[in-house]
Amino acid sequence: MRFKVRVYVSRASVSKPSDEVRKLDSKLFVYKKRVGGTLMYTPIPPASLRGALRHAAYIASRVLGGDYEKVYEELFGSDPRFETRGETPVTKRGKVIVTLEEGLTREELRRLTEVRPRVRIDATKGSVAEGALMFYEAVSEIGKPLVYSIEFEEEPSEEELNLLRAALRLLKGWGVGGRSTLGFGLVKEIEFEEV
Repeated sequence: MRFKVRVYVSRASVSKPSDEVRKLDSKLFVYKKRVGGTLMYTPIPPASLRGALRHAAYIASRVLGGDYEKVYEELFGSDPRFETRGETPVTKRGKVIVTLEEGLTREELRRLTEVRPRVRIDATKGSVAEGALMFYEAVSEIGKPLVYSIEFEEEPSEEELNLLRAALRLLKGWGVGGRSTLGFGLVKEIEFEEV
């Protein structure tokens, strides 16, 4: 069993330092994978989606209560937020695997990538910091979904599937990836099907 997940995001920006001085302070980090002979690219790496899904599942497990704390740990592995004081945490690996199924082509990525300016604010003075002008790469509006596959290392229980479904529903409206506080990686819509 696996889930096919279509994520519609607004814009995206996951940054890495650039070696271009003053022309570009941070470059777009792009995850790439060969899918069926075609090289696909995504500005939202599968690990970022898994991390957001893990946090959504944590919230859902707290709301659902009962044994969902254990169900969460079965799905995503150990989490220090569940450890009680004085206990030695036991590290446990989860069973959720997220992979890219369909992303952007090189041409689409090139067409959608733009360089944007940004200004750093000095929090102590409440004004623009000296030398504050920065430039970074970002992907503008993405008109098609990024498609991911969620698979399991071992067969999930019905409770685990319920928790995963709840977590997927929670992701709508969240920011996934970098610069989410600036409106990047906003999940406008998320569709999933079990295949």
